[in-house]
Amino acid sequence: MAEEIYNLPISGNEETSKVIVICSGAGGVGKSCSTAFLSVAISKLTEEKVLCANLNTADHASMILGVLKEHQLYNIDAKLSNNVVKQKVIGIPPITIYTNSQGVDILTYSSIKNITTEEELINGKENLKRLFNDICTSKKYKYIVCDSGRGTDTSFERQSIYLADIIIFPINNSMHALRGVQSIYNYLKKMQANQLIGIPKAKKIYFFYNKGNTKEQLEYQQWFDEALANLIQSYDEHLGMDASIIKAVIPGTSRINNYIASGKDLFLDKKVKDIADVYLLAASEIELSIQKQSFQQQLSSKLNARLKAKKYDAFISHASEDKDEFVRPLAKLLIKYGFRICYDEFEFEVGDSLREAIDKGLINSRYGIVVLSKKFIDKTWTKYELNSLVAKELNGQKVILPIWHNVSKHEILNYSPMLADRLALSSEFSSVIEIAKKIRKVLDKTC
Repeated sequence: MAEEIYNLPISGNEETSKVIVICSGAGGVGKSCSTAFLSVAISKLTEEKVLCANLNTADHASMILGVLKEHQLYNIDAKLSNNVVKQKVIGIPPITIYTNSQGVDILTYSSIKNITTEEELINGKENLKRLFNDICTSKKYKYIVCDSGRGTDTSFERQSIYLADIIIFPINNSMHALRGVQSIYNYLKKMQANQLIGIPKAKKIYFFYNKGNTKEQLEYQQWFDEALANLIQSYDEHLGMDASIIKAVIPGTSRINNYIASGKDLFLDKKVKDIADVYLLAASEIELSIQKQSFQQQLSSKLNARLKAKKYDAFISHASEDKDEFVRPLAKLLIKYGFRICYDEFEFEVGDSLREAIDKGLINSRYGIVVLSKKFIDKTWTKYELNSLVAKELNGQKVILPIWHNVSKHEILNYSPMLADRLALSSEFSSVIEIAKKIRKVLDKTC
């Protein structure tokens, strides 16, 4: 079944769809097969609308899903292409989307190319994000699963990597497969180093690992596992991407091609049920990761809202003996920079309960600036302030900004091992003005 979607104006709303990109710089590792099976698995697991977008010229995922054979798209797409040119539609022209027997919608490469070629003529560039936004505004897809080929060959593939919420690399236990993943890592590092694009927003990557039988290759398998672990570590350390390995099964190419040539529906064959079940397990882990990401984003939004609602930008915890020499000049500088500083000399009145005054400042402050000195360590009530700040950090909110003032690391370590390990400013190496400027940068980031 095919239907046409017409261009809608950009709504300006944040994307609600989750983009999952499957790619590898190596050929023959199962990218298209993984895309097709995962699209079906996510659709069945979540019962949400799923779009499978083919971003590489082969359109192989479309074939596996049965669309090209069923609708003879080679002829249809040729007619669509001619129609687009003749119509000279201003804006994105009609989009043809197909639905297979499993309820997955498929957007073929040729359809995408027809649409974006028109936009390129009008706007001077292809814009995959705009296309996805337009489609999802109309169709309300929860997931877009992209077969992004080698990841870097075309503009579509490169754009998809930076739009992705999750990136998946299908691999087998071959050096060829490792080099394919390494090539994408090298590309991303190059873009980052040259400050051309930056780091993709995806913070989670998966390796769909089709291990195969390696009992007779133990030495090679040990080498491979170590090389894979090093590659995962590189993605984590240099690109900030957390990686997990998921078991996958990739049917042989000849087996898939036989289904396509025969016109049979691969997903109605009981022989592939075991493969489909493997992808259902993979989909459940990916869905759990997406839910976790959404929860963290919601938590971050709520936390930022709470921070903005605070009466003070920072509370200064200090010993009174350090006031004249260091604390008062620091407080005045931060106030001069426009920050709301809770500082006893300005905020607390005679007769206030000390503990109530401290609680008032801590509860209503975004950050706690702790001036650690010998006198601070000697006092009991400063320990109460510090414990209150530590309790706030246990809730996941980074609030302590430590400053070492005329004190050694050994003294800090004896007082609070947690603070001794914390990166801190020091009056020994920086002036009050320099310290105030560094604190200003932190407070500005979360305003």
